[in-house]
Amino acid sequence: MRVGEGNQADDSSPVDWASDRTRLFPGEVPETVFQEDADHWVRVYLDLVSFTSTALDAVTPALISAAAQDGQGHPDLVLLRENLDRLRGRLHLWEARLTELAAR
Repeated sequence: MRVGEGNQADDSSPVDWASDRTRLFPGEVPETVFQEDADHWVRVYLDLVSFTSTALDAVTPALISAAAQDGQGHPDLVLLRENLDRLRGRLHLWEARLTELAAR
């Protein structure tokens, strides 16, 4: 498997890439021992979840309408929903890591 621009594997579908919960951002180290790092990633993922949720809410009516016209599901809607699920999953992992580090 070759990784292309944007860290997307060339032989996977965009939905697979968007939903890959193991995909990390540059500098994201889940094994960090620093509470500040975990707090940083919680804030990053909170912002991304908020932005993506807002964007999804804004485009969903238009994408559903476009999909209804051609009689198929809209792939962008699936992609956005999968990515939002991935972001929420990463947020939950970082929240758990922050709780764990704060208890030390």
